[in-house]
Amino acid sequence: MTSERPPDEPLNRSPRTGVPSQRVRGIANIGIFIAGCSPLLLAPLIGILSYSHEPRLAHFADFLTLLIFLGTLTPLLLLPFLLVAAIIDRGHQFAATCCFASLLFVILSIVMYPVMRNGPYGNRHLALRRIADNGLPIIVAIEQFERDNDAQSPQSLHDLIPDYLTSVPDTGVVRYNEYIYHQNQAPPGSSHPTSRWLICVPTFDFGHRDSLFYLPDQNYDEIPNRTSYDLISTTTGQDWGYYNE
Repeated sequence: MTSERPPDEPLNRSPRTGVPSQRVRGIANIGIFIAGCSPLLLAPLIGILSYSHEPRLAHFADFLTLLIFLGTLTPLLLLPFLLVAAIIDRGHQFAATCCFASLLFVILSIVMYPVMRNGPYGNRHLALRRIADNGLPIIVAIEQFERDNDAQSPQSLHDLIPDYLTSVPDTGVVRYNEYIYHQNQAPPGSSHPTSRWLICVPTFDFGHRDSLFYLPDQNYDEIPNRTSYDLISTTTGQDWGYYNE
């Protein structure tokens, strides 16, 4: 009686075959999902670092902002291909995970945008107050210049150096780092009232062309369309206006 020889089993039928690839695929899926959730961490971090007085931290925030932008744009461009791949690759569902994570990244980036722009603890508002406080020496110097020159305003901030200022002070916020002096000009976004002089700090970011400004007569209530303007109060009592484009 001859014993039947069992058919040779292919090597790729080994129980161990495929375990490493499944493990790697699982780890990759988890990593992709975490990347999709990254705006939950990146947005508050950008909101904090953006308004730092340290250049390296502010520039790092700009780098993270670029990552968010590219991370939002790329999935939108690749989404049709990911959807097709997800339908074809139903067995492994790797493409489906990429598609889901991409959509999650885009949605969270949009939802977390206010946190990224304003900071989780009102960081942007605090930065605007810091700018207003740091601008006090300029205001005092201009007023003293006017008293010494028969109410004549300086032509530029450089006219205040060195008699009234040793140098133009820093705003204290790297992102908005310049005080701009104007004569006989209306507030940003308005044609009225015309002020004999004003100080303006452009706060352009995230597609907004907003501005922080100071009127020496404090007549912010005369600005038309007040819904586009806010007041920023300083620790010294002067009010600055803020134009929301």
